Amino acid sequence: GFTPSEASLRCTTGQLSPQTFVCKASPCRAPRGVANVSANGSCHEGALVSSGTICTPQCWLGYTASEVSLSCSHSMLSPETFECRGDPCSAPAGVRHAHPDGACLEGYVINSSEWCTVACEAGYEALDCMHPDVCLRRCPQRHVECGLLHFCA
Repeated sequence: GFTPSEASLRCTTGQLSPQTFVCKASPCRAPRGVANVSANGSCHEGALVSSGTICTPQCWLGYTASEVSLSCSHSMLSPETFECRGDPCSAPAGVRHAHPDGACLEGYVINSSEWCTVACEAGYEALDCMHPDVCLRRCPQRHVECGLLHFCA
């Protein structure tokens, strides 16, 4: 829609005050209820976005918006909203005795909230006393190494 420049015109002794008004394109409200959005709000431009301009989505560090921008036209955003998706992680590099195809069975890129199953070359196993896998959800700099298998007699 449109919004009038004046809420009302008053008639006094045959004269309107103010004498006229204009209709301006209504602004858009920034998307609400978006998970993992920045503390500064969902749009870089603020809570209201002028018609004919864009909303630039903002997410927490470690998350990326599903849309580059949302266009505002007459109080309607297009698309209407966006998601803040967790950034993927790179598999650990430089792990001694890691499998030749990479340190993670899942590949070189691990989706957010997923696990890297450690892969060592033949004859080696993962030396991570806490977990058999390495969690890469927030891309922590964990120490991972592969050690020789020991067999008990």
